[in-house]
Amino acid sequence: MSNPSRRTLETVIGIAVVLMLTVTLSALSVVRADEREGELVATGDGGGSANSGDGLDSSTGDGLAAGDEAGEGGGETTASDPAAPGGPGGDTPGDPAADTPAPGGDAPGGPGGGPGGTDGGSAQPGATGGGQPGGATACPDYNPDEGVFCDRWIYGGTTILSGPLAIYGEQGLKGNQAWNEWFRREQAPALKVRPGQLVYYDDNLEPRKTLQFVKRLVEEDKVLVISGVTNPGAIASYLEEKGVPFIGDLGLNPGSYKSTSIFPTNAPFEVGFRLRARTAKRKGAKTIAVIQDVLPATDPKEFERLWGAAAKAEGLELLSYQSIDSQASSCDSRMLNALRDRPEWIMLPVAAGPMLACMREAATQQAKPGSVVSPQLINWSGGSNLAFEVEQCGQQCYGMYSAGTPFLDPRTNKSPEAKQYIENMAKYAPGIDVTGFIAINYYHAGPLVFEVMKQGGILNNLSRANLLKAAEGFGPYETGFGNTVHWKAGQVPRIPTTCGYEVILDPKQKRWVFQTEKLCL
Repeated sequence: MSNPSRRTLETVIGIAVVLMLTVTLSALSVVRADEREGELVATGDGGGSANSGDGLDSSTGDGLAAGDEAGEGGGETTASDPAAPGGPGGDTPGDPAADTPAPGGDAPGGPGGGPGGTDGGSAQPGATGGGQPGGATACPDYNPDEGVFCDRWIYGGTTILSGPLAIYGEQGLKGNQAWNEWFRREQAPALKVRPGQLVYYDDNLEPRKTLQFVKRLVEEDKVLVISGVTNPGAIASYLEEKGVPFIGDLGLNPGSYKSTSIFPTNAPFEVGFRLRARTAKRKGAKTIAVIQDVLPATDPKEFERLWGAAAKAEGLELLSYQSIDSQASSCDSRMLNALRDRPEWIMLPVAAGPMLACMREAATQQAKPGSVVSPQLINWSGGSNLAFEVEQCGQQCYGMYSAGTPFLDPRTNKSPEAKQYIENMAKYAPGIDVTGFIAINYYHAGPLVFEVMKQGGILNNLSRANLLKAAEGFGPYETGFGNTVHWKAGQVPRIPTTCGYEVILDPKQKRWVFQTEKLCL
């Protein structure tokens, strides 16, 4: 063989060996990332698919990875919990809005400095100077200690992505990601403002982990604001101590309303319970029984007290109150007890799992409104407006009311915000039930936070203290989703709204139908 031919062959073999080593080392690095201690699910800018750029599904199919395909210098996206759905998130680099003009200066934000799944899964924003070329700080409010950079600001939270309530965790996460991705790609460049960048953890609905990960978000990831957690009551005092705002919480825990650092969107329990009781009274009921689902570390006695007050205020007799775990799969004894009390209306759990379990037991007992077994029963209410509740319950649930919603039906709502929601969810969060109030809430929490910044005049002066000040007294603000948010200055417990809408499972349409009459106390 001639020398030129031999050199060519040696070159080809050399390249092949390098490629094989690269692939092998890449595979090993992903395994190591998956085995790191910690439970960081993903970091990034709420971004697109690792392979398409248009959706939120990663190449592993778990839909949890953030960042564009081959982004320009963001952080590594990593799932550090081997038990997390879909396995490791991979090492796809994110794109922290590198082309977004930075407010407060003429220079656009450059690549680098995005959160990375390092050090046991903790993100490290600003590792290379906050995303500015050469570590420049061309904006007046640059403060990496509070998650404020010249090309983005950092926010974060916890969710649950396994078990019976995982569907709700995924809905809230993807709802928020859908808005954030749309805003980052389209709105932020047009408005010349910074987008947010999301860091989140799966806390498995454990209050201890909720607090642990929120501490990590504040002290290691250095977030500007908390956007959502599974148990607000577990972190309220810590947020107050550190002066960290939590804006946009749906309010599924009594602790959501009792902290000066938390700004919820939904009506507090005393309002929601009264609205449900009022529906029962409007339909002719005089007596009710309650089966209330309760999240971990929540006092069932508090709910019992609030239901008693709601029934009394609406002129109803509360025959019995029973609590049930939000992740329960059986409701046998509780439904039997409720039916034995012969109420005219039964308040069922909001969470789909225990609600469906209660309805299965009712079907076993052949109990329905007006049946031979329960002739006095006018109706019942429970559930969370999800399509799969209808599919699993079928005729047993036809005609029932859900637990209600603070929002209009986004499918029929004519507002620009609702139309954009439907479009963005289809593009960035396909497969998510758009009628679920958790998906709607954590999508609309994005524009809500932006509006707080804008109305507070702090878009170019971001800090935790300024954000707290801007949220205090914010509103009344019409969100475009049918709800109004108002946080009165100095009012704790907070009452962001006193209104809601009824939702009925229509037997003809075989789906949840949102009523358009707003009920308010």
